[in-house]
Amino acid sequence: MLQEAQLAHAEEREAAARQSAAESELRRQEAEDRRRAQELLIDVTSHELRQPVSAILNCASLIRSNYTKVREDLEKAISENSVFRPDKALLTTIDEDLEALGAS
Repeated sequence: MLQEAQLAHAEEREAAARQSAAESELRRQEAEDRRRAQELLIDVTSHELRQPVSAILNCASLIRSNYTKVREDLEKAISENSVFRPDKALLTTIDEDLEALGAS
């Protein structure tokens, strides 16, 4: 009778250990799923942020380049002591910059 009780108790412990192992595996899998979901969120968010930031940087680069040219033309007019007269190309450049800024 004692052996049967010990055997039953051992079987209960084994069943509890299997249950505990199954629960642990489930928690590990859930943690892994959460980690993957967080990584996906970070990847998607990062991608969504890079697109507009890239457009802003490209726009800023274009405007900087255009205004560097305008500044050079103004410096040339000052150094030559001549009158600066805007031309169609300058107006086109300004229009492009305004369009790039979304202020058309």
